[in-house]
Amino acid sequence: MNFKNPYFTNVERIQLLERWIIFHSYLYYELNENIVSDANYNANTKQLLYLKEKYPESFKKTKYYKYFKDFESGTGFDLYSKIKSDNNIELMKALENDYKLLKNNLKKS
Repeated sequence: MNFKNPYFTNVERIQLLERWIIFHSYLYYELNENIVSDANYNANTKQLLYLKEKYPESFKKTKYYKYFKDFESGTGFDLYSKIKSDNNIELMKALENDYKLLKNNLKKS
């Protein structure tokens, strides 16, 4: 992910990557949809792992820390199951809404 805005904090950068990875893992593993290349997905997971290692204190402050604290690879296959087992209804609904917005925008294209 290319962060062109110089005003993003490290927490915001990490959190944006986490949310992006959660969303695309949800699409891929739960809905059997794929809208990004493996190379793009892998680049963002590598960037997250780099930021996680470089800024561990910022990483621990993110909204999605508990889902990513053991994240060591690029698959993300278990992220949504962690969210479901945590019963994070707000995040599950947000992912569903994001998906609906995406589908509506793709239909217009």
